[in-house]
Amino acid sequence: MRRLCFLTALPVLWGCGGGSALDDIEIKLVRPSSDTVTNGILPIQVAVTGGEADRVEVLIDGASLADLNTLYQVNWDSSSVAEGVYAIGARGFFGDQQLESETVLVQVDRTKPEISTVSPEPGSDIEINDPVELTFSESIDPASLTPTSFQMSGVNTGTINLLVQLSPGRGSITLIPDTPILIPDTITLTLNEGLADPAGNTIATNSWEWSIPTWRQTGSHISVSADASVSNARLSRL
Repeated sequence: MRRLCFLTALPVLWGCGGGSALDDIEIKLVRPSSDTVTNGILPIQVAVTGGEADRVEVLIDGASLADLNTLYQVNWDSSSVAEGVYAIGARGFFGDQQLESETVLVQVDRTKPEISTVSPEPGSDIEINDPVELTFSESIDPASLTPTSFQMSGVNTGTINLLVQLSPGRGSITLIPDTPILIPDTITLTLNEGLADPAGNTIATNSWEWSIPTWRQTGSHISVSADASVSNARLSRL
């Protein structure tokens, strides 16, 4: 018996094998395309390739956020939900068949980062060119760390240049003075506006002070001649 091969008139089926018309169609999120964080408006964009959808639904944790017929894009105002992690996806409708995209995870984070520790202890005496380390309650967005994020100055020294190092885990910043410091001096470090976590929540501005005391010459063996020469001396604080 000969097998008849025909193209059905139904839009969801292809030819002899009765395979689904969705086999060559892909629906995917192009924005965001991977896991991300947000603290406000999140643009969502969906792409359909290999065919044309009758309509597309954007899904938040499986529930419909928007039903789109063209341009498949919508802004999600995450301020309407509690902080947490949400699965973003899309569902395309093709006749009486549906196709869903893979999901991406979006963390809604509106909590401002805080400074957990400052070392050395603010208000204490420090050595010349001692580094200052700040640790934070969450990771810092490297893009928010700019040359103007921190300022250091001394009452006697004036502006002090800084070498700024963000830790590999992005949870701490080390600041190393890179200017000769005049002693004695009182050093002030200022955190300016703009430093933020990956969601864009900014850290409150702040400032801290330390003292670099005057030094004197001491040692187990010090000899001073009439011409005021000093040998075998070492330095310590007054």
